[in-house]
Amino acid sequence: MSGNLLTPIRDGLIGLGRFCVQIMFACCALATLLSYLGDRHHVLELLTHFRLQYLGASLVSGAALMLLGGKGRRRIWILPVLLLAALNGLPLIPYYVPVKPVETVSGASIRVLNANVLISNTQYERLAQLIQREAPDLVALEEVDATWLTVLEPSLYHIYPYRKLVPLDSPFGIALYSKLPLSGVQVKFFGKAYRGRLFPSILAQVQYGKQKTFSVLATHPLPPKSGFEVRNSQLADIAAQQRAGFGKELIVVGDLNISQWSPYFSRFIGATGLRDSQRGFGVQPSWPANAPLLRVPIDHVLVSPGIAVINRRLGPDIGSDHLPVIADLRLP
Repeated sequence: MSGNLLTPIRDGLIGLGRFCVQIMFACCALATLLSYLGDRHHVLELLTHFRLQYLGASLVSGAALMLLGGKGRRRIWILPVLLLAALNGLPLIPYYVPVKPVETVSGASIRVLNANVLISNTQYERLAQLIQREAPDLVALEEVDATWLTVLEPSLYHIYPYRKLVPLDSPFGIALYSKLPLSGVQVKFFGKAYRGRLFPSILAQVQYGKQKTFSVLATHPLPPKSGFEVRNSQLADIAAQQRAGFGKELIVVGDLNISQWSPYFSRFIGATGLRDSQRGFGVQPSWPANAPLLRVPIDHVLVSPGIAVINRRLGPDIGSDHLPVIADLRLP
């Protein structure tokens, strides 16, 4: 008798659960479809960055629909679940397929570390300890002000004799440290101005081996929320100037405020011929550091085809809202 009384309650809870899961699935499907229109509007472009989250939500909600639905209903959901999983999963596959080594590369190996330190972050020792532990050959830092550079100077002065520092009292200060000699160092300003201001990037030739060089560009385009058109113009201008002559071998490093699933990132890669160092090493979401389930991969190390990526990984929490990126590269 009691079982009969509980049956309506149980069925009601299952029905409520099924409805909530259907809403979750529908929202995920809508966001996924709209993200494929990312070049139509800046709000839609923001949706492109959460491909990992959409895949996770589609798999979880799809499994719940299979579990909570009856036999007839399960069949109805099989195709939509598989289609949504494919729309979000297929763009991820290239990042998990091992990349064939560049056969012509047999030269020097270098380690590159990039970190957006967050200008308000005061946990300076975390970054200093990371640099000491990882011993990178090149260090690119974004959001550095005079205080950051002053605090880091004692630990970096003797290790990195070559540097270009452009501190600002805003989130767009930038710095480049190198163990290897630098030449032709320039502070570059790309793209449109934002509220009358242009923001610095650093371009330099790095010398290695017997009179060999490669170019490195440390840059930090605006975030799309406040400067969508400016960010895109910065990337387009970098591509245009790169074609005009940044050197045959190039490394672009920095918080680019864009993920690899944005159509504007694809255009940038297509125009420059650069490769995403994440390919073959898995998607590595770097921001926001304190919200793992929402992280997106917007911190990048991009390399020209002649440079091999030996390893690529994220560093530990340094008190910033970004995780550092560490890449081991082999030069021709």
